[in-house]
Amino acid sequence: MFTLKELEDLLIKAPTLLTLNKRPLVSAYTCVYNAEAAICRTIESVLNQTFDDFEYILVDDGSTDRTTDLLYRYTCLEKRIKPLHNISNMGLAYSSGRAIKETVGKYIIRIDAGDELTKDALEILIKKIRSEDTAFVKPHYIKREKDKDIKLSDLDAVEHLSGVLMEKSAYHEVRFKAELRHLDGLDFFIRAKKYFKFETVKDYLYIWYYDENSLSHNPENQKERERVRKRLFSEDYTK
Repeated sequence: MFTLKELEDLLIKAPTLLTLNKRPLVSAYTCVYNAEAAICRTIESVLNQTFDDFEYILVDDGSTDRTTDLLYRYTCLEKRIKPLHNISNMGLAYSSGRAIKETVGKYIIRIDAGDELTKDALEILIKKIRSEDTAFVKPHYIKREKDKDIKLSDLDAVEHLSGVLMEKSAYHEVRFKAELRHLDGLDFFIRAKKYFKFETVKDYLYIWYYDENSLSHNPENQKERERVRKRLFSEDYTK
């Protein structure tokens, strides 16, 4: 057993011991399904933030390509990463809920696979949410389609919950609906705005890579998204 004086001397010589059990302020997460061509840019954009008090949870949602191997390599190299794996493809809403259950930060943020945060995104969002009486802070977005960048305000990208920094306690008042396979972000936003105030930073902090060949844009999925969108905006649903 250490005496009090010996313990004090030990901590002076090795101050990092004081932070071994410190919880990160932010929990970032990404849910990934068959994104071997794009996931690396997403992970790198998170790991290279100017704000570094965060953990990063990566959920492999039953990938069948090289995604699993890529996530494993990052996990071995970066201690801030926590890996999770779904045996089968469960969808974004389910995987998001699973990721958030594992988070320990006061604030949470989702970055979709293939997208990027600008280098100072977390720093700016944290500063805003801690200076305002709010539980949610939305950035402005850049929609990157092929070689063209389109700037979007937070209202233009209302369906895009990714990039929104939120208090974890507020999330638990709303939660994602695990059964939703499409537009889980829009569903969450519609319900959350009835109870919470959303603030916006005018900086373009989130780069959304639009891919017309992605699964969400195939004809059948587009039809289902439209059906879900109409239901979400129906009068009965939004009361």
